[in-house]
Amino acid sequence: MENVVCPRFPCSPEELLSDVDMIVREIGREEPVQVFGIYWIENERFYWVIPYDGYGGLMALSDREVNVVDSSLSSDLILCKDGDGDGDGDGDGDGGDMILHWAAEDLIEKLVERDPLAMVEFLGRIKN
Repeated sequence: MENVVCPRFPCSPEELLSDVDMIVREIGREEPVQVFGIYWIENERFYWVIPYDGYGGLMALSDREVNVVDSSLSSDLILCKDGDGDGDGDGDGDGGDMILHWAAEDLIEKLVERDPLAMVEFLGRIKN
C-alpha cells in the first residue's frame, strides 16, 4: 500500500491503520479504512470512517456498503450512551447508543459536517 500524505492534514487515513483496529473496505474501493465509530438505526449498523485521503471528516457507511476486513475493536473506542448516533446533530438520541473513538467524542457533529479545524484536532489527538 503506497502511503500518500495529504498536505492539508497531519497524517493520511492509511497512516492511522493498525493491527488492532476495526477495518472495513467500501464496496467498489480498493483501500481499506479504519472504523472510528459504530452506531445502529433500527437493525442497521453504520460505521464512521474517513472514506479516502483528503475527505476532511467522518462519513457514515452502512453495513450493506462495506466488507469487514478486520472485526477487532480498538481499546480506543468508548461507549457513548444514548448519543446522537444518527449524526443529524440534534442530540435527540434517536440513534441510540454508539461506539466511538475517544478522540471524536466531543467533535463528532463537526466531523460529520467536515469542519476542517475539527478534523485537524481529531487527527492530532490520534497521533499523540
